[in-house]
Amino acid sequence: IPATTTPATTIPATTTPATTTTPLTTTTSVTICNSGEVKVLGDYTRSAKYGTGAPNYNCDKHDSTAKSPDWQGPGWYRFAAYNYQMMADHAPGFTHCGTAYSGWLNSDHPDVMDGEIKGNVCFQDQKHDCYLEVEVSILNCGDHYIYNLPDTPRCFYRYCGM
Repeated sequence: IPATTTPATTIPATTTPATTTTPLTTTTSVTICNSGEVKVLGDYTRSAKYGTGAPNYNCDKHDSTAKSPDWQGPGWYRFAAYNYQMMADHAPGFTHCGTAYSGWLNSDHPDVMDGEIKGNVCFQDQKHDCYLEVEVSILNCGDHYIYNLPDTPRCFYRYCGM
C-alpha cells in the first residue's frame, strides 16, 4: 500500500511545473509590450480615414527616399495617433492612409490570452482589396495592440491605422 501512495505524490509534482510555465509567456508578452523595443506609428496621414489624392505618397520601406516620417525599419510597432489606435482591419480604399497601396489587417485582432499570433496584412490596389499580402505578428497588450511589421514589399505601400 505505501508503494501506491508514492506514485500518487509524484503526479502532482509533475503537474506543478506545467502550471508555472504559463505565466512566463505572459510575463514575456508584458515585457515586450512595455519595452523601448516598441516603436510608435503616429503620423496623422496614416489614418484609414485620410482621404484620397495625397500629394506626397509615403511608404514603410526603410531604404526608400519616400520613407514614411514615422517608419524606423522592421520591428515591433504600436499605432498611436489622435486619429487612430490600431491597424485598420478593413480595406480603407486605394490611395488612402497617405499612400497609394493601403495596408490593412486581414486577420482578427487577438485577445490578451491568445498571446502573440500570426496574421496577414493585405495591400489594396485599384481593383483588389488584397492585391499583395505579407505576414505579421500581433500581440494584445491589454490597452493596445503591437505588431511586428516587416518593410513593405515596395513603394508606395503603407500600413494604415484606425
